[in-house]
Amino acid sequence: MDQTALSAIDPKLFRSVMSRFASGVTVIAAETGAGVRAMTANAFLSGSLNPPLCVVAVAKRARMHAVMEEAERYTVSFLSREQEALSNLFAGRPAPDAKPDFADFHGAPAVKGAIAHILADRHAAHDCGDHTLYLGHIRAMEAFPGEPLLYYASAYHHLAREPEGAAHKVADFW
Repeated sequence: MDQTALSAIDPKLFRSVMSRFASGVTVIAAETGAGVRAMTANAFLSGSLNPPLCVVAVAKRARMHAVMEEAERYTVSFLSREQEALSNLFAGRPAPDAKPDFADFHGAPAVKGAIAHILADRHAAHDCGDHTLYLGHIRAMEAFPGEPLLYYASAYHHLAREPEGAAHKVADFW
């Protein structure tokens, strides 16, 4: 097939199609000399089981990009369904009801009330167009009961209910 015949992908179409991939909502946080800095991210995934790696994509225009460039370690908190206001706050949207509260997770800030926490040391960073992919070497993890905050078609969603035994279930496709 002649690749020159393909037209450029329209940014609106790109966002519309990519929004059809349901994802969880996370907050990436790191400690800086100016205090805790955090941002909402749904471009997060597990990267490797051995060694345990995770990946987060951060836009180069985001304020958090400079923080991630300097951070030696960071946390990823998986937000619960009750944390929409925090997601909005850390996404830079108005959230008058949001009260950010961080817990110490092995010396790093993690969002209180989240359903999971990951502590990662910076492993690598890779250019990815207008984003940078940050690979983190996972050093600690914990999970809590609760229902996740989901993002689909540019809106928040929730599970009808948490699947029975979800807190202790292990993925069997790895």
